[in-house]
Formats: sequence, structure tokens, C-alpha cells
Amino acid sequence: MKDLFNDLSPDTMIQLAITGAIIIVMFIARVAARRVVANHIQKHEMEPGRKYLLNKLINLSVLLLTITFLALVWDITFKGLAVYFTSFFAVAGVALFAQWSILSNITAAVILFFNYPFKIGSKISLLDKDQTITGVVTDITLFTIQIKTDKKEEISYPNTLALQKPIQIIKS
Repeated sequence: MKDLFNDLSPDTMIQLAITGAIIIVMFIARVAARRVVANHIQKHEMEPGRKYLLNKLINLSVLLLTITFLALVWDITFKGLAVYFTSFFAVAGVALFAQWSILSNITAAVILFFNYPFKIGSKISLLDKDQTITGVVTDITLFTIQIKTDKKEEISYPNTLALQKPIQIIKS
């Protein structure tokens, strides 16, 4: 192990030290942000579902910031990444064109997050002319709403349909 560090240049050693510091700082920031959210939720007596969604957003934000800072420290050029990004977006574009419902589900998830007609833990009834689904919302993801029925069935309901179909919120 000692030989491994002897073979590294001083610049690489500095980059490794900064990388460690960034990871530690981002971990501390994530923990601090989650505590602030928990205190805010408790202080204002908000539902736990909001805490869950905000923690998801905090985790994503910290991850993106960490990747950005690490890319700067390790001098990753955006010119080199451009090839990977364009390839990814070309494949994603074809997939989204072929499967446009994916994009509409993500858009519907954003609308549901900000409009928030129901929350995790709410008992809802999805009114459909063929079949009505009644249950408790267990999760709201980018693509679906997870519902647990009274019969303990797990149902994934697409977000786009949640915007198109009437939803009755059942008060307990």
C-alpha cells in the first residue's frame, strides 16, 4: 500500500485529498439538510410524505453537486464528455420518441409534486368507468403512483392517468 502512494504524483495526491474532502463535506451537507427538513416538517406539523419526497430531492441535488465538483477537481473536460452526452441523448431521444409516455409520466410527476392533490399516506379512489381502485398511496415515483389496496394488493398507476382520471380523496 505504501508503494502505491509513492508512485503517485503530488498533483494526484492533492486531487485525492480534495476528493475526500468533497465527499465528507457533501455527506455533512446532506445530513444537515435532512435534519433541517425533519425539523421544518415537525415544526409545521406537515405530513411525513413530504419529508420523504424532499429527502429524495436532497439526495439527488447532493449527488449532482458532488459529481460536478469532482469533475472540476479531476479536470474532466466537457469536450470529452460531449461525445458521451450526445450519444446518450441520441439514444434517449429515440427511446422517448418511440415511447413518448415516459416523458409524459415524468412531466405528470412534476405536476403532481407541485400541485399535490394527494400525498403519500392519503387514501384515494381512482374513478374509472371500467374499474375503480381504492387504496392508500405508498409512493409517488417519476413514472407511477404506488397504491396499496384494502386487499393488500400493490398497484402501480401511471402518473399521466392520475392527471386524466378523476381522483377522489377519502378523508379518514
